Amino acid sequence: MEKVRGIYTALCTPVMDGKVNEAAMDKLVNFVIENRTAGLVALGGTGEYCALTNEQRIDAVKMTIAANKGRVPVVAGIIGPGLPEAIEMGNKCKELGADAIMVVTPYYVVANQQGIYDYYRQVMKNVDLPLVLYNIPYRTGVNMLPETVERLLDSDERHQIVAMKECCPNMGQVLELLSKVRERTSVLTGEEFLFYQEISCGAQGGILATSNLLPKLWADLFDLIEAGELKKASEIVIKATPVLRLIFAESNPGPLKEAMKMIGIDCGDPLLPLVKPQPQIVDSLKVELKKLLDWYK
Repeated sequence: MEKVRGIYTALCTPVMDGKVNEAAMDKLVNFVIENRTAGLVALGGTGEYCALTNEQRIDAVKMTIAANKGRVPVVAGIIGPGLPEAIEMGNKCKELGADAIMVVTPYYVVANQQGIYDYYRQVMKNVDLPLVLYNIPYRTGVNMLPETVERLLDSDERHQIVAMKECCPNMGQVLELLSKVRERTSVLTGEEFLFYQEISCGAQGGILATSNLLPKLWADLFDLIEAGELKKASEIVIKATPVLRLIFAESNPGPLKEAMKMIGIDCGDPLLPLVKPQPQIVDSLKVELKKLLDWYK
């Protein structure tokens, strides 16, 4: 797999009547690729991995790969807490044709840094695919520190670690991570509200939920920041912020799935335990999204 760079879309999983909907997945994948997304991530948190059956997860990866038709890399997310599941699902994703896997830090049991290191080493030993590390401490309660990432890279004889999705809201930790590893692997932000800052400081891209909705905006923003056109980039960030705040006003992807319907891509409703967002959020989203899309033509 080539160097991971640019915007990767953390795809919604369109589930309707208990099944992953192939037509909806095809429409979504084509929309984001046609609007400059550099890669696809199936079954991340936005893809509601934990709310799906194993059959639905496999269908989601199959359908993503089929819709993609080899145009961009496909990364399969593994958001389960246990090592046997991560290995089994990782090998299944390889069989299905995924280009890489993205594995979240183990959670529920709160591992120390040695446990996190050993966990990823076992995944790497048992799944022969490129690996994206995934740290999201405010969801998992587990924080993989920059020195652990550095240690994993030191031990990576087969060069499997192609990127890390960092969702730590502590900018100090992000800067430390960039200072330690950005020359050795791609650091990708998963935080829309820190995107401008992190790309400006050397992150090589992002894996973003709202790239389902605004793929071209994020791709353009990445290019502007990379080109040093920071004033123009900051204007886009400010204009997009009201929509982003509403998208994340309730747990992702609840409001996001409503917003997708507004642009004509129905990804179904959020899966339990998530529920449809409150009516006032939906009403505000309609207004703010129209404003943003009218401005960003």
